Amino acid sequence: MLVKKKGLLVWMILFICSLLLTGCNDAVVIKDLQIDSKFYHQTGYLLGNDRVKLKIELDKELNQDLTYYWKATGGRFLTQGKQEVTYITPKLPGDYSLKLVIKKENQVATTFKFPFVVKGNYPKRVKLNKVVINSLKSGVKLDWSAYKGTDFYSYKILRSNNFYIDDQAQVIANITNQAQDYYTDDNIEPNQVYSYQIMVINHSGYLSASNEEMIRGLPQGVRKQRIKEEISQIVVDDIHLKSYITVRDKRQILVLNNNGKIVKQINLGIYPKEAVLALENKYLFVLSLRGNSIVRIDLESLEKKKYKLNIRMKDITSSGDYLYLLPKSKRKLIRFAIKKGKIKNNFSIKFKGKRIKARRIRVINNEYLIADMVFGPTLFYNLKNLSKPIKKLDIGPIKDIAVSIAGSQYYIYLGSIGNRIIQSYLINSDDKIIEQQGFVVNSYPRDLLIKGNSLFVGYDSKKITIFDLKKDKLSQKIKLNNYIYDLGLSKKSKRLYLITAAIDKTNSYLTIIDLKKFN
Repeated sequence: MLVKKKGLLVWMILFICSLLLTGCNDAVVIKDLQIDSKFYHQTGYLLGNDRVKLKIELDKELNQDLTYYWKATGGRFLTQGKQEVTYITPKLPGDYSLKLVIKKENQVATTFKFPFVVKGNYPKRVKLNKVVINSLKSGVKLDWSAYKGTDFYSYKILRSNNFYIDDQAQVIANITNQAQDYYTDDNIEPNQVYSYQIMVINHSGYLSASNEEMIRGLPQGVRKQRIKEEISQIVVDDIHLKSYITVRDKRQILVLNNNGKIVKQINLGIYPKEAVLALENKYLFVLSLRGNSIVRIDLESLEKKKYKLNIRMKDITSSGDYLYLLPKSKRKLIRFAIKKGKIKNNFSIKFKGKRIKARRIRVINNEYLIADMVFGPTLFYNLKNLSKPIKKLDIGPIKDIAVSIAGSQYYIYLGSIGNRIIQSYLINSDDKIIEQQGFVVNSYPRDLLIKGNSLFVGYDSKKITIFDLKKDKLSQKIKLNNYIYDLGLSKKSKRLYLITAAIDKTNSYLTIIDLKKFN
């Protein structure tokens, strides 16, 4: 019996030893895979082309030597065969997996699989600001928000000759200085449309693209300059070779020389509404927005004088020795003697025996009056007889008037609101008004100017058209980058001055067109 018990004990000891020899030691149990990546712990993804450390954590430490074989469906291992390795993630975003085989001597290998997702290590986009062109010579100016990342490699500037970045876009500059957040493209053509975009490339080879900005190259002979204030009207003085710009919110007049440089600021003390030259450009008169005062500026000394009015006015025009003022409420015409500095007399303007209420007036050479009625026709009068018009026109409210004088004859051009026709009339010495051939236009005209045989028309848009008055046809079109709000013309220097701005009147510009160079 003892022998049997002793034999059984020996047999059990041998069986246990056999198990130890054949691998029934403690099995390899994997507790966790540690990934040394802050981005992974924040997002659950790995960054592409990123160096990370991987460490397998076992359930408990084993005394036996273990072999580790790491494998992945993308990327590469810089080290191998250890519990902790260094791994370069795949460059391309996508779904991948890790495979780790752990083997103990004389045992079946333990396999561990870990799926993961790679996100591109894209740099943060920069913002391309609105691109600017002031002239062909100065080029297109670009600036953008600087990239703040520590992995910067370069900026690349893309340009397409199109309204958007297309598949023909070219890299026109490669900038490796991270602090440089500006560039000037001086390789541009007149009237050509360009689109721009900024790419940021990091050291991982990833890139991001900014927003796109489009601009049209200015025509030959056109330049513009930014005016910080919101400007509303420009008056060109050919005698003193200066221009005067009203700044309503600052209650100022800006005085510019022939090249468009601001040489003086005059504080008016009133909010300007309308400015007119008078007495052969000796004075500039400015009507206040409220209409209860006018300011006279001596254009030699630039001294000013203010006149208070007992009646509020809504329009002003000048002719010869007089200003003509249109009251807001009373149905009459006021004549102001410039040399004496006071109101001389007033007149009633009548139509069909009744005094009219006009919205705009224009006096021509102290002989004729054009009165645009409120909710009524446009009327022509001889100033000697304001009781009866010599002509009635049903063309809608007048936007602007241009006059050309040839001897005793007057050629009148009218642009009206909501009417895409420039009306033309001839007033002869017998006070007869003869309708002439007008001009059909594609937009609503807002400003009319005449120089010699050319009629310049500005629109509620971004273009100017020039009509040949001898040939009665369109001769040129000028397309600009901003909306046109007022026109001025220097016949002596052959330059066209424009107030241009965005549609909301932000970013005002003085645009100058040299008619001698314009093609």
